[in-house]
Amino acid sequence: MFRNPLRWLLLITALQAFQPCSSLAFDTDQGIQFSQDGTRIVTGGGGGFMVFSVKTGKRVFQHRFKENGLWPARHSVSISSDGRYAVAGLSYAGAGTEVHHRIELFDINKGKRVRSLVTPWPGVWFSKDGKLAVGNVAGGSVIWGCDKLPDLEPLLSRRDSRSVPSVSPDSALIAISVGSAKNSSKGTVELQILDAKNELKTSRILKTSFEGKIKCCFSPDSSHLLVTDNSSKVEVFSLAEPSEPIASLGLAKRINTCQFIQNSSGLSLIIAFPNDVRVWPIDSEKEAEQIFAGSESGHGIRAVVNKTCNRALISEFNISESKSTWTLIDLRDYQVIRKFKPNRPGSQPIAVFSPSGETFLAVAEEGIGIYDSSAGTLVKEIF
Repeated sequence: MFRNPLRWLLLITALQAFQPCSSLAFDTDQGIQFSQDGTRIVTGGGGGFMVFSVKTGKRVFQHRFKENGLWPARHSVSISSDGRYAVAGLSYAGAGTEVHHRIELFDINKGKRVRSLVTPWPGVWFSKDGKLAVGNVAGGSVIWGCDKLPDLEPLLSRRDSRSVPSVSPDSALIAISVGSAKNSSKGTVELQILDAKNELKTSRILKTSFEGKIKCCFSPDSSHLLVTDNSSKVEVFSLAEPSEPIASLGLAKRINTCQFIQNSSGLSLIIAFPNDVRVWPIDSEKEAEQIFAGSESGHGIRAVVNKTCNRALISEFNISESKSTWTLIDLRDYQVIRKFKPNRPGSQPIAVFSPSGETFLAVAEEGIGIYDSSAGTLVKEIF
């Protein structure tokens, strides 16, 4: 266990408070994020953020947000692919209903803030390969190029977008949702696919049946796009087919998380509901398969997936025990590898896979540490 209980308490509080964003907002919103090269970890919450070295497990940077004696009403933090830069989006409450937004860029190697911008967008996040950064709030989207950091010059800004832009794994495509031309505030949502290699020009338009804000993400090979509104409906588009969805699921239960996986059944969806987790093959007529069943007193099941190592971490909150557990599952045969429990009652299970999939960072009985994905055993504690 940890040699410094106070440091442990501060870190677990920060992990539980942080709510980052990704291409699919509930794909990695577990409170922690690896840099894409796997060398550093960023955690946020409690009015600030911290960066840790994966090699040593030690903290290498910490910053607390405060302006004129006020803490931000909300904030988000993301780390660049090489672990050098962290970007934070902040919102401060002003007089009356006024809200001030700002983006701050930090050079972790130099240990200081290098840019601060007043902006209409309070959040910005790096793409997986670090080539682009995207942000969205209150009906607007912005896209930055990261090749000239620490400069932050927008490549594109849009005020008609209705979701966080989604970037494909190779940063070649960007999906931005906009309201229909007839009624941008109440009509159905269209998805514009922008070609990042061709001056962000619109390459095609996808027609959805959703209204209001949606969330979307690309498949690992960028061939398909998943769209949902976090209720009970999912649409899947093939980017090689016409603009209509190739699959539409109207489900009887609310969706907690929804992601692509690739296994022996081909491209599938893994969907976590309040009381179980199921897998839907997209390109076959097979029925959905239940791979995890929650307990009778379970609630709030979520799934975190890594496609590289074919692993899923499934969390469940037990109402009667006021405690969470999560289960490591092999996605090739859906067998349970190990079950974990957080080390204090009421704490939320927090976990995220490294980019390689060989390890994951988690809060469990042993403490906050890096675990081996093959066996679920603790490799190194994070302090």
